[in-house]
Amino acid sequence: METNCSGCGRHLRLPQCRIKSRNFCSRACANSHQHLTNGGWSPEEDAVLRQWYRAEGTACCRHLPGRNRKSSASRAERLGLTTIRGPAKTEAEWTERFWSYVNRTRPDECWPWIGNVSGHGYGTVRKNFGPGDNRVLSSHAVAHHLHTGTDPCGRYILHRCGNRLCCNPSHLYLGDAKQNAADREAHGRTAKGEDHCRAKLTDSLVLEMRRLATSGMRQSDVASAVGVPVHQARSAITGRTWKHLPGAVPGPGSAVPLLDEQTVIAMRELARQGMRQSDVARHFGVPYYLARCAIVGHTWKHLPGAVTGPGPGVGGPSKVTGEEVAEARRMARSGRSLLDIANFLHGKIGEAAIRLAISGCTWARVNQVEPPLDGWPCVWPS
Repeated sequence: METNCSGCGRHLRLPQCRIKSRNFCSRACANSHQHLTNGGWSPEEDAVLRQWYRAEGTACCRHLPGRNRKSSASRAERLGLTTIRGPAKTEAEWTERFWSYVNRTRPDECWPWIGNVSGHGYGTVRKNFGPGDNRVLSSHAVAHHLHTGTDPCGRYILHRCGNRLCCNPSHLYLGDAKQNAADREAHGRTAKGEDHCRAKLTDSLVLEMRRLATSGMRQSDVASAVGVPVHQARSAITGRTWKHLPGAVPGPGSAVPLLDEQTVIAMRELARQGMRQSDVARHFGVPYYLARCAIVGHTWKHLPGAVTGPGPGVGGPSKVTGEEVAEARRMARSGRSLLDIANFLHGKIGEAAIRLAISGCTWARVNQVEPPLDGWPCVWPS
């Protein structure tokens, strides 16, 4: 495709993929054109920059509308409004240069960083003393280190003021990852819901999914209707994700508890009356493992009335009694075989259950009557 050089007007023939709004025949022509057009800056913008730097000096950290802070600072340096210096040679020179990029006001106020800013909103500074020491550091971490002389050793430097550009040492303190997350949550900078960079759903869509699940629609059908994977729909409906929205539907793995104190007490009472744990779970509409843990006291330990039966059948009729277990331990201690013990128990429990009962892994209450035989599953011949 044919075009003309934007600098000298020379006729050019370029492929379609290389045609741009401005095309140049050489690097020298492009540099000359940029110099003549003042780098895209208007005289009015240069006048505003000069006015700001005359009023505030080199501590000026303002930027023009449509220009970021870095481009404004670079333009100020090009106009000679700031002193352009080479890389620091010594630690003292680098420290002095670092503090020159901090707008130090009163001791109780924030000291904003006026240098380069990362995409996360924190000030950054490069420390380059040679090929082996070229690092990019956070400005607030450097300020804390220069003031205290201590190494964070993998810990976080947190802001009391919540200003990520602040370098005032009195506003900085050491903390761990948990404190850092709590500080982020307290200052309202935690990305939730639609604000998260990896969010696939919206607030209105999640509320609609929960409404459909509450009305009785299966979670797999909800996922198909919305067009998302089943596991993603289940997490959003049950409250494992999108916790800041109301209306989460209780279920396995849900952030909403399936049980409360009155329900647990009622479950334990039914189990004490002889109802099987599976029937108790089915009666209250909860998973079996959840009902079992609540009945025997593995969970809800602060509530009284846990059903701690003598054997594996806690909460229901056991296949053997404590007296039979004690007698089986006496037989194992006297040298009787596993077959004799199984015949004595009339085959009520299997070989594995017998080994667990004799070794004390189960039936702990019988230990006071007949202590278990230590190491019996390993040494006893079968």
